[in-house]
Amino acid sequence: MTIRTTLGLAAFAALASTAAVLAAAPQLSIGPAGPNDIAAYHLRFAGTFWNGVAKKYDHDITLTGTPDGVHASVQKEETQEHVEFSATRNADGTLQSANAGEQLSAYNTAARLTSSAPALADGAQWDAKIPVPLVDGSTVDVPVRAHVASTVGDRVVVQATGSSSTTMTYTGFTVPLDFTIALASSFDGGKFARLDYTVDEVVHAGPQTQTMHWTASLEAR
Repeated sequence: MTIRTTLGLAAFAALASTAAVLAAAPQLSIGPAGPNDIAAYHLRFAGTFWNGVAKKYDHDITLTGTPDGVHASVQKEETQEHVEFSATRNADGTLQSANAGEQLSAYNTAARLTSSAPALADGAQWDAKIPVPLVDGSTVDVPVRAHVASTVGDRVVVQATGSSSTTMTYTGFTVPLDFTIALASSFDGGKFARLDYTVDEVVHAGPQTQTMHWTASLEAR
């Protein structure tokens, strides 16, 4: 009885210790922590779209926290254009602005992964929905299954894959669309470090059916 009790207490202590470690693990986060806090990123994008039209850009993005969101300052390397706009922060951590263009797509992808994450541990899994932009300016949420691929020290790597089918009405025609997406995101001490992702979009248009493809990365600076 004494041996069993001792073993039971030891097992309980080990479980309690593990639970304490998980509870102490930092939650994943991205963006300015509050007003006047600053977060800076480099965004890279490359894709091939309808009829093989290529699109590529590199942007430096600086986000400064405000009481209800962020103020964004963007330097477009390919055109030397400078853009500034304000965005509000949604409950899931994504940023919303009427004139953000493509600037927030990668950020919002990382934020969606972040907002759904549980306590960090190897093999932890959760579901998330990734906002993918459409040609008409709207977005479609592609469901993904995310998991912690590795934890080394305070560095965590998250991977996710998913697919979705939907339709879009464009120039009077209803077009079926199929999406597949793969992502990998890393965090240092719970804070966002880098996101890489790739998307394939199949546009079903009879003999004109085409697959559009793009990759993007967002890296904290």
